[in-house]
Order: sequence, then C-alpha cells, then structure tokens
Amino acid sequence: MSAAAETPLGQICIQVHPARAPGLDIARLAEACEAAARRTPGIRGFGVSEGEDDGAYVNLVFAAEDPLQAWPPLWAALRALAEFGTLLPDCCLGMCTGEQGWDDYRLLHHFDPDVALGEPGDGCGV
Repeated sequence: MSAAAETPLGQICIQVHPARAPGLDIARLAEACEAAARRTPGIRGFGVSEGEDDGAYVNLVFAAEDPLQAWPPLWAALRALAEFGTLLPDCCLGMCTGEQGWDDYRLLHHFDPDVALGEPGDGCGV
C-alpha cells in the first residue's frame, strides 16, 4: 500500500508597515502571532522576515493547510488582542498564496479601505 501524498501547505502573510503604527512593538506582536498560530486550526507553522521597499516592513508568515479557510479565525484572533487589535487594520496588508504560490496570491486585507480585495480565482486582486 502506498503512502498518501502530503497536502502542500499554503501561506498567509501579514505584512506590517511599522511607520503606519508608531510605537508598535514588533517583537511582542511576533510572539502574539506565534501563540495565535498554535491556537488556530489549520495553521502549521509561523515565521518572521523583515525588509525595506519604500519603507520598512515585517512579514508575519503562517503556513496553512488551506489559507482561505484559516484566514478568518486567524485574523479574528489577532484583532481580538487588546494590545494590537486596533492597530493592525491600519498598518498591515493580509494576503495568501493561490494555486501557483505567490504568483497568484489573493489580497485579504489592505490598510487602505479603498483598495479592492481579491476574489477567489482572480489571481491577485490589486
């Protein structure tokens, strides 16, 4: 009998722009995200990376069995955190991989409410 193929994991990325939230403690936010990852069904891992592209950003990356299914409970858990919940919507982007990885990602949240969010199968949404 052959072993069942493993389901490849997708990713959810919450890209935080610290300049949009002065005083935001990124280290504490990363700790809170790691704890939320352990509690959220379908999330299998968590990591952090930093970069600079027209300003500093921090990527909070969650490995997920089904990113679209894991996003609502993950986002709700992070928004419920007293220390960060009110800051996050105004300083971050939320996106997830599609069938072709990041080549067809879906935008799930944008700090600018005028930016259209992605629709299933649209490839991007921005």
